[in-house]
Amino acid sequence: MLRNKRFELTKPALALDAVVRQGWITIPAGEIIRVLAGPNGERNQMIDVLWQDRMLTMLAIDVTAGCKEIEEASDASSRSSESFGLPAQSLNRSRKRR
Repeated sequence: MLRNKRFELTKPALALDAVVRQGWITIPAGEIIRVLAGPNGERNQMIDVLWQDRMLTMLAIDVTAGCKEIEEASDASSRSSESFGLPAQSLNRSRKRR
């Protein structure tokens, strides 16, 4: 399942604006996309993605064959003090003072 996964395009891909649906947009190689929905079954070969705050529809094959998945950080590391730009020692000191 591709939903909620992030991918980096290894080659340019075409996408259709999911809201306006006026023409195709080329997403350049190296860009990061997030899959929002799809594909839903064997016959549906389109997926909805988020790129630069725009909801787009693109072919699923462009993601499965033309992208590399970006692994998400684990929940524990994303909540660490380093992710907020604070050293762990300063947080421990403030807790001891209370």
